[in-house]
Amino acid sequence: ASIAEPYGLPDSTYRQLLPQLQWSPVYRPLLINVYGVEELSRHPYLDKRSAAAIVHYRNQHGPFRQAGDVGNVLALDKATVDKLMPYISCASPADD
Repeated sequence: ASIAEPYGLPDSTYRQLLPQLQWSPVYRPLLINVYGVEELSRHPYLDKRSAAAIVHYRNQHGPFRQAGDVGNVLALDKATVDKLMPYISCASPADD
């Protein structure tokens, strides 16, 4: 994800902020086999339609085995899948 991605953020503002930014490895995983539509749609790369498609696919085909399996959800374009990849976790509550 990039700070330059938010809709409406002028490039000039981004350039002013850039020197003050620091990379942080902290992120929240997207628990693709656990979250429902509401939780998935809170992710900035997913809207409710895309989140519903993920849940529908999971209900039809069972849990995702690996992050790349999200590419099988036809409602998601490749660009969205590529941006989601670093966040996706296929862990389930039973994995704890």
